[in-house]
Amino acid sequence: MYFLNSLALFAGGLIALLVAIVKFRPNLGIFLIGWLSWACALTTKLVLLTVLWDSFPFLANPDSMPYFLTITTVELIEVIAVYLFLQRHERLRNLNLYGYLTFALGFGVGEAFTLAIAGLLPIDITPSISVLLVMLERLSLVVIQFGWVALIAYYVATKYELNLSLAVLFKIVSTLLALIVPTIFFLYGISFNISLMLFVGILSAYALLVLFIVWLLRGQIPDEGSSKITFDLNYTFASIIAFAGLTLFIDMSLPSLYFNQTLEIVTRILFFIIATIILLEIFGWAAKKIVLSEIAIGSFLGILLMHMYWLSYAGEAAISSVSIQAILLSPSLTFLTVLIGMALWKIAKK
Repeated sequence: MYFLNSLALFAGGLIALLVAIVKFRPNLGIFLIGWLSWACALTTKLVLLTVLWDSFPFLANPDSMPYFLTITTVELIEVIAVYLFLQRHERLRNLNLYGYLTFALGFGVGEAFTLAIAGLLPIDITPSISVLLVMLERLSLVVIQFGWVALIAYYVATKYELNLSLAVLFKIVSTLLALIVPTIFFLYGISFNISLMLFVGILSAYALLVLFIVWLLRGQIPDEGSSKITFDLNYTFASIIAFAGLTLFIDMSLPSLYFNQTLEIVTRILFFIIATIILLEIFGWAAKKIVLSEIAIGSFLGILLMHMYWLSYAGEAAISSVSIQAILLSPSLTFLTVLIGMALWKIAKK
């Protein structure tokens, strides 16, 4: 059965989203901005890790302490991205409790949905208990991501340093759990199925602890403020189509130019920077203003979907031999390039 693992990843995020809809009806615009903040953090992490591992190969050895330290440090980029979005994004100011929780939900569920899209590849997976464990693992990770992001939102709203300290602590511990616990099970020769069940059990217990702390501290946030923002999906759908088309065009054109790898990367970067500036001018001419969040999340989804479409033509053996990180590296680099184009356009407009 194809795509079973992706469905499990998607289900983990969907369950969390459905629970939130029942509890407080999250606003779509805030949810998508939360997803966008995760996308910005992800792309930065992947590109930075690739550069570090290429420049310093000893950091890429998974059996060494420098590897653990590198991964843990780079993971803190997510904390920085969340703080910057909540502190600087003009539409995320003066939110109430449910507004902040919606942003945190978008961050965690957006990760689950992105990984599900990235896993929609023709790899044959036999149905087993491990598929259910993948769903439970993803649900636990969504809760953990939701928890520490919510605590940063609490800090932005209250300036209580305890909230920020707990958020960073929960993020670091979750990263170390994902790195160290499987390694310990491997060193002690525990079978894969048993170690997977133990790992998911530990992760689920930790997720419940994080969720309990977030619930306990929720009273710090006043009821004043809003849980809704305006978010025009027309911009998002237009940018999905536009950037998917650009990705399709450049992926079809570059192989015919017979560039080496370096020249191909430089050409891709320059093309997307120029194309982004041109598209922003078109959107601005049509609407008399620019709504960058709508266009940014649309560009991320368009690039991701088109890249997965191209990758689906690769052989199953080739796909199954690479990691999610390697699969997402190319769309991450392209999306970062689009963000650079947006930044240059904004600077030029001032």
